[in-house]
Amino acid sequence: MKNSLFQRNLEQEREEEMPEEGGVLAVWGSPSSGKTVVSVKLAEHLAKKKRNVILILADMVTPPLPYLCAPSDIEQERSLGSILAASHVTENLIKKNCMFYRKNDYLSMVGMLKGENVFTYPPYEKEQAAELLQLAAQIAPYVIVDCTSNIASDILSAVALMEADTVLRLAGCDLKSISYLSSQLPLLSDHKWDADKQRVKNGCTNKLKQSASEINADLLKYYTEIQNIFKEFEVQGFMPTTEQVKDAFNRLHDGKKEDEEQAPVVFLPLEVFDEFIKECGTQNGWSDATYEKFAAVRKHLEKFDKGLTFESLDEPKLTKYVNFLKDSEDMRNTSIMKQVAYLKWFLRWCTKKGYCMNNAYEDFNPKLRSTPKKVIFLTWDELNRLKNYQIPETKQYLERVRDVFLFCCFTGLRYSDVHNLKKSDIRDGYIEITTVKTAERLIIELNNHSKAILDKYKDVEFEGHKALPVISNQKMNDYLKELGELAEINEPVSETYYKGSKRIDTITPKYALLGTHAGRRTFICNALALGIPAQVVMKWTGHSDYKAMKPYIDIADDVKASAMNKFNQL
Repeated sequence: MKNSLFQRNLEQEREEEMPEEGGVLAVWGSPSSGKTVVSVKLAEHLAKKKRNVILILADMVTPPLPYLCAPSDIEQERSLGSILAASHVTENLIKKNCMFYRKNDYLSMVGMLKGENVFTYPPYEKEQAAELLQLAAQIAPYVIVDCTSNIASDILSAVALMEADTVLRLAGCDLKSISYLSSQLPLLSDHKWDADKQRVKNGCTNKLKQSASEINADLLKYYTEIQNIFKEFEVQGFMPTTEQVKDAFNRLHDGKKEDEEQAPVVFLPLEVFDEFIKECGTQNGWSDATYEKFAAVRKHLEKFDKGLTFESLDEPKLTKYVNFLKDSEDMRNTSIMKQVAYLKWFLRWCTKKGYCMNNAYEDFNPKLRSTPKKVIFLTWDELNRLKNYQIPETKQYLERVRDVFLFCCFTGLRYSDVHNLKKSDIRDGYIEITTVKTAERLIIELNNHSKAILDKYKDVEFEGHKALPVISNQKMNDYLKELGELAEINEPVSETYYKGSKRIDTITPKYALLGTHAGRRTFICNALALGIPAQVVMKWTGHSDYKAMKPYIDIADDVKASAMNKFNQL
């Protein structure tokens, strides 16, 4: 077929204008009709046009994922089954279980892994399937679902066919294939509409999230209006045409629209939140982490009160919100205070825009007890223990994780900066970078430890010309805890925090608290303990506020005091 997806040279094809709006496409057909091939080809085509795509491989009986990707490209812990097994599907859960297809940043895919099937995980309901599709469409503008042929035994495929914006049906040119499709179609018909009652079935919603009762109420209202229009024509003594009824109905509603336009416009917080994120994110150059923080704020507000108004945000309402975060969301006081600060940021923007006329939030300061956050770092002895630990042959995947973490410990780099570090940033005896978080230009001299790690990988090619083998932050945090436990970084760490007025004391082994940011903290604490002036350390780390260094200086003083006590043992 000339110029089909299967014949075109996509690498040489000129860039075409493509609409930005996407949607959910369900690809379905009779067995062996080419559903998976078409789904993958469409997804690849969109990805090469730099459109973000999520490809959902719905087949849980004979999963196609192991045959689409090389074993080295498949991350074994990421599976469609893990998503559907959850009681409630979330964006983070979907993102956690998606994997990139052939290293293409624009195409993510999720499916069952080799050896898995529908019986590997607990049964799921249509609610989880609907949540998966709905949230996937929020994550990526294009969602393609490779449906199974037999929808009678596949909830996900059936829901996809009913909820998709578009359905692509494939069939072979034989009577058996056409007959197969015909036999499956009744399973999809009238799933939301009661033909006898001429009403929407209970429990169904439309794409505007209106309930069946709301839709049926509107239908009844329109029915009554049309009946009244007919009565008016009856009084005049003639039967109206379809066009006359339509014109009368439109005139009736055009009059209502004019009345509505004259009414004052009332804005709701959740209606303008996306505008706030888009505008402030662009103006302030937000990182992905900041976008995620405010997306969480939006979800908390929606869960708290979907019909929230600006006028209702007085002190009692704000206090209820704080209690909601404590009781329903199980947040610590420190996290609650951050959420309140984020909310105030949003409300100040709304006030500036003229959306919010209620400034009660400005004087709202909940009295929540809190304690300083514990600074988790490795002492010099622990750092050397981790550095010299012999990793077992069965856990060699931890070696690269250790190298990247140690590089942070000897340079003070954040995870975002070591992830972004290119070989072109390496100079003779130092690295020169622009930080991701603050966009500050830093020059960091290399010591023997950091230089040795860079030399180890200087001849290894990584994607994007990266200098080091950096994996995702989440996976690295998980592996660091495993590595710390193996290396016996198990000093008990006591922590105290508050939930409301309740004090909670915990004791946790240090390895369980390790994360990528512990590398930066380790560098700062050990540098100060070695006697390097704080002003010099701040030049390396990019800290401009001396106040931010105060907790580290206090720790360094404690380290120096304990070190001095060693002389008493001589």
